[in-house]
Order: sequence, then C-alpha cells, then structure tokens
Amino acid sequence: MAMMMRMLASAPFQSALLSRRVTVTASWLGRCSSFSHSASSWCSQPQQATCLGVGGLRSHWWDQHVSLLRHVSFFSGSSSGSTQTDDESTSSSSSKVTGARGLFLEEENAVSLFAYCSPSVVAVTALARPALPPGTGGYSKPYSLMPEEVPKQGAGSGFVWDAQGHIVTNFHVINGAAALAVTSTDGTRFAAKLVGAEPDKDVAVLQLVDENGAARKRVPAIPVGSSATLMVGQRVFAIGNPFGLDSTLTSGIVSALGRDMRSITGRVIRGVVQTDAAINPGNSGGPLLDSGGRVVGMNTAIYSPSGASAGIGFAVPVDTVRRCVEQIIRYGKVRKAALGLHCAHDSQARSLGVTGVLVMGVAPNSGAERAGARGLGRDAAGGVVLGDEVVSVNGTRVVTVEDLLAAVELNSPGDFADVVVRRDGTLKTLRVQLSERVE
Repeated sequence: MAMMMRMLASAPFQSALLSRRVTVTASWLGRCSSFSHSASSWCSQPQQATCLGVGGLRSHWWDQHVSLLRHVSFFSGSSSGSTQTDDESTSSSSSKVTGARGLFLEEENAVSLFAYCSPSVVAVTALARPALPPGTGGYSKPYSLMPEEVPKQGAGSGFVWDAQGHIVTNFHVINGAAALAVTSTDGTRFAAKLVGAEPDKDVAVLQLVDENGAARKRVPAIPVGSSATLMVGQRVFAIGNPFGLDSTLTSGIVSALGRDMRSITGRVIRGVVQTDAAINPGNSGGPLLDSGGRVVGMNTAIYSPSGASAGIGFAVPVDTVRRCVEQIIRYGKVRKAALGLHCAHDSQARSLGVTGVLVMGVAPNSGAERAGARGLGRDAAGGVVLGDEVVSVNGTRVVTVEDLLAAVELNSPGDFADVVVRRDGTLKTLRVQLSERVE
C-alpha cells in the first residue's frame, strides 16, 4: 500500500496521468459530440448532452473520470486550474480547504454548527427522589452516590425552546420522575419543573427554576426550523448525551420521511423523520438539526436489536413538536379537538363491510350532533341501521380510527371541519364545529 501511495505521489506518475487525462477527455468529448448530434431528434439541447450526457445525465464513465481527476489534483497538491475542467471545479467546490484552520467547507460548517448550537442543548436527569437544594452539595458531582439524589434510568437530552427558559424533551425521559435537573454544557446544574406534557406525541416541556435569570443566560434558545420542507438525502446533525457522554455531535442524512411510530401511550405519531445519524440511549429529547443549525426534529427512538445505534433513528417532526409546545406553554396541556363521535373499532367496521370509520354514536350537544351526524340505530321493523361512515376530514382520506384522530388533531377546538360521510350509499358533507376533547 505504501509503495502504491509513493507511486501515485511521484512526479512521473502524475505527469503521465495528467497527459492521459487530456487525451482521453478530448477523445471522449469528441464521441459525445457525435452521439449527441445523432440523438438531436429527441434531445432538445444536444449541446448540453455533450457535457452532461444525453438528457442532462452524467454517464457512469464520466463520473469515474472526474473522480480520477480529483485524485490527481489531490496528490499533486496543486490548486492550479490550468488542467482542471469547469465541471471539476464546480463539483469539487464543497471540498476546497478554507479558513485558517485548514478545514474543508463541510467540516467548517459542522464545527461552526456545533459551536453555535451545543450551548442550547442540555442533559435532562429525572430523579427518583427529591434532589437536595442547590448549594448543599447534592448537585456538585455528576455521579453522586448520595441516596437523596438517585438518577432514574432513562435520563436523556433536551434543548432550550425560548428566552423564557423552557426546555423541550421527550415525555418518556421524565415520566414518573419526582424531581428534575438540567445540566448545561459547562457542567452547571439547575433545577427544573414540569410545565406540561403530551404523552401521545412523546413531548414534554420543562422550565428552569431561575429566580435571578442566571440560568437563562447560560443556556440560550436554539433556532427552530420546519419539518415540512425536509427532503430525503438532506444532511442532518444530532446533538445529545448518548450513554451520559455530554455534548456529542453525530451527523447523517434524512433517510426517509412520513414514518409512523407508536408513542409510550400506544398512539401513533405521524410524519416521523428517519435518519442514519447515530442516535443512542441518552440522545432522547435532543435536537435533530439541519445544516443551518435549525431544529427540524426531536430525537426519540431507534430501531436496533442490540439497543445501540444501527443507523435507523427516528425523530418527532418539529412541526408536531411546535404545535404541542405552544399549547403546553399557554394552557399547561395540549387542547385536542374532537368531533363528538363514538366510533366502532376498525375490526368491527371491516366485519360489517365498512371501509371507512363507522359511527356508533353521537355525543349530545356536540358539533357533530348539530351538523346532523347519525350513529347506529334501528328501523321501524327493529332491524339495525348502520351509522354514518366517515371517509374524509378536510380533504384527508380516513380509513382507520387513528386516521380520523390524526386528521382532527390538526385543528383546534372551535374550528370548523368539513367531514364527508357515506350514508345510504351516497356521500354527504357535514360542517362540524370542533369541541375540546375531554380525557
């Protein structure tokens, strides 16, 4: 291997390879020009096909060729453009060394992102017993042996949501805790209290116990983006405290969008983001960031036979997190909208030949009753008459009860929803004013 590297770095080899590059490139471009001319009957821009391949797509051979040229430039250590094509300079722009630290552009971005965002990411510790008051020694050591401060298994991460000191984390991280502690990146630990939670979405909101504002100065808020514009293949970063190792950065891509995942309550979380960025125990509740350092998801779960990262991690989309957090901060809980319908189980509906959601009953004085919804009943002869079959809500198709709940939850109590039902074989649209669900 060492001999091969010396050969690649030698001046005669570089000179021969560069000469071969010019010859092969000229020959190949000549063939490409002829081919593009013959293909002009179906290629609207034959001159573009000369550089990119017919239809604007690079050929496999050309990709290999450009890759070879990059290696030549690397081994020669030269940035001269005298023998470098425009295509090479464009495609390798992300690999140029920049700045005094000598980092590549991609590395520079990752370093800057971590430096900017990591102070906003905290370690969240759920304590099984009430912690000692600050200043008494109970918070002074990260691995305390004092029986008054026993961390629960499952402590994780969180991130600062706003300037008021609200911390967002997973509900399963703090579930059942008697007391909560938040540790900043500089090792300072603060007490925190639970503001509210939405277990169905695995979201919890804490607030720093911060009488003089010192904690809020140490933990600045992190920018919040949107998950609606995410694309598969987009680069993402995860910051958290895997296995108790604080302030750990991992990177990857968006592997898939629109996944369904069950929360701790058994309810389905829709639109979950799948990523191959390493997520391990302790990362729960930490942010998933885009390349601009904006939160696009909250790391929640992994799929792994061993319990460690296997390259399949899941994050609650930040648009879902935002909807929950804003209501929790305002009301102390998530106010969920309801139609006022009692629905049959999906298996019961299928056994009766119903492909949508079967209405069994309508709540008195509900928006559904006022809109004229109809539940299960009997005819004059005593026979059973099936209730309405809900097929869509606000244009979203409904097949299961979970579909119906998810479609309604996108609205707020007091909003109006267009509910399409099938009754006696015909479709009918009901305009229903949503009420607040009582749980």
